Amino acid sequence: MRSTGLAVTLLISALALMACDYRTSPSNLPPALSAMPRGNPVTEFQPGVEDSAAQPSNRPEETELVIADGQRLYHHFNCSGCHASGGGAIGPALMDDEWIYGNSAGNIFWTIIEGRPQGMPAFGGRISEEQVWSLVAYVRSLSNLKDPPPAVPAEGDSVLRGRQVFLEGPCSLCHTIRGTSALATVGPDLTHVASRKTLVGGLPNTRGNLAGWILNPQNIEPETTMPPTPLAPQELHDLLDYLATLE
Repeated sequence: MRSTGLAVTLLISALALMACDYRTSPSNLPPALSAMPRGNPVTEFQPGVEDSAAQPSNRPEETELVIADGQRLYHHFNCSGCHASGGGAIGPALMDDEWIYGNSAGNIFWTIIEGRPQGMPAFGGRISEEQVWSLVAYVRSLSNLKDPPPAVPAEGDSVLRGRQVFLEGPCSLCHTIRGTSALATVGPDLTHVASRKTLVGGLPNTRGNLAGWILNPQNIEPETTMPPTPLAPQELHDLLDYLATLE
């Protein structure tokens, strides 16, 4: 009898350990949920201000299809139980200008993931990231929130225009400039190109030589793998102005 009781006790203990392991191990979650982003403390937010570092990079475009899916999920997860149809009830309204934790996509994303004090539950680990982004799109549509348009360089700001030529053209496909989105490793790192004394083969690093190298590098070094970069005259001068700032 004692051996039977001991076996039962050991079995119960083993099951308890298995249950504990399931609750605490992310690998036991479904794939879509185990990949959910975590760890964006509420205390890092400033009300109404977007924390750009907090916004995950795989946010989809807020298309009509994504918004419609978000509307379906909004009712499926009973968000309307607290926020009604967006006008607010137990929870705050979602179609006004008063957003305690910010109304940007990143702010709303983390509000859904981590919850907020005094009632808003945390959905992180319970629904997929794709579903969260759909909810974000729908919630933002309730107040007709739009992302600000990208900044357009001023007419006379050649450095900003040159930076745009570099990042949006073929240069960024091969080269790195640290601190920008250009992180390719095919060609040399150009983060401090303006401080170099020479270019390829000991060629002095002058504006004219650099222009010739960009436009037709084979004229200077026939064996080089760098392709010609056909640019309009204004684009070339803007690019040279930008590269001259990279010291």
